[in-house]
Amino acid sequence: MTGILVAVDGTPASLPALQTAALLERRLGWTIRALHVGSAPPHEAAEELGLTLDVLGGEPERELVAAASDAALVVVGQHRPPGGRALGRMVDVLRHAITAPLMVVPSNAPVRPTLDRVLFCLDGSTSVSTLARPAIVTFSAAGMQVGALHVFEPRTVPQFHDGAPDDEVWRAEFLALNCEGLDVDLRTSAGPLVPAVLRTARIQDTDIIVLASRPGTSARGESVIREVLLNADRPIALVSASPAALAALPGNGGTWGAYVYRELRSPSALLDPLTVGSPDPL
Repeated sequence: MTGILVAVDGTPASLPALQTAALLERRLGWTIRALHVGSAPPHEAAEELGLTLDVLGGEPERELVAAASDAALVVVGQHRPPGGRALGRMVDVLRHAITAPLMVVPSNAPVRPTLDRVLFCLDGSTSVSTLARPAIVTFSAAGMQVGALHVFEPRTVPQFHDGAPDDEVWRAEFLALNCEGLDVDLRTSAGPLVPAVLRTARIQDTDIIVLASRPGTSARGESVIREVLLNADRPIALVSASPAALAALPGNGGTWGAYVYRELRSPSALLDPLTVGSPDPL
């Protein structure tokens, strides 16, 4: 199995993706495969980082989806034309078609010397915390500082929440339900959701933002993911259980997908809407 698959298309967006993949390789100790689909392979960027570039012919989306079936993590660069609102075709295709987590690296992401801090957005639902747990375990085991963010909006603040004692009770219950046995630094913030996520990532100097999504995510939930992807200035990891991913999970061996399948295979769990950052369904 490939540890990290990084897509290389020869555009300026490829370099931050390659740099991030190389940092992940060193941090996680995983193998890395840099892949270009098409003609005129851009070897220079990969060679600068000491990586060998694999080149395949064929249709890029189809070949990358096929290659991703053997990866634990897929990294792709995101093109951001000035004023543009499109996520990019490759990002859209991969996030709905692959089993592995997808890390999207914006073309304007600053080069970081190391990857030390990761921020998970947790809404308090079992489905989100179940999807996030394998990634939290992986990053924690690699020595990264793992933070979790829960965002309150006026309509979702608990009615009993009135001062420090209540806050301590709420935090203890939240961690017990969502992060049991995990070394996580829980942060809370007032909404709105997307500005809170971006603001917290900036204040904490987060290296990676992690969002979770699955079938049943509402239009508002999709909007949150889209806005973070369009506005973040650092890598965003999407941990998903798309229809294609769920169909593939039973045969996924020891990967994070097999764990998620075991945890989410009950009908009630699969019907729960996955949300990001809010305790109410989006």
